[in-house]
Amino acid sequence: LVKYDRTTGARRIHHTGDARLPSEAVYVPAHDATAEDDGYLLTIVSDLKQDASQLLILDATGLNTIATIHLPHRVTAGLHGSWIPDTPHHAS
Repeated sequence: LVKYDRTTGARRIHHTGDARLPSEAVYVPAHDATAEDDGYLLTIVSDLKQDASQLLILDATGLNTIATIHLPHRVTAGLHGSWIPDTPHHAS
């Protein structure tokens, strides 16, 4: 996974390991976030050697691992996610 800073051109890379493929990351803002990257990235990582998958939770600011949740089955590639707020928005 790669995070680019479009202002400075800097980039951060989070390596998931040999034969481990991350899916599309979903951004989840932190409660009371103040910066645009103040939150978390969630991605499913497929481990091709172990025929397994994990849900990887990263700090969106520095791409540091916060948690790894081992799933009971491998999730196939192509799974996409989206973020939906926990409070309903009603049309006026």
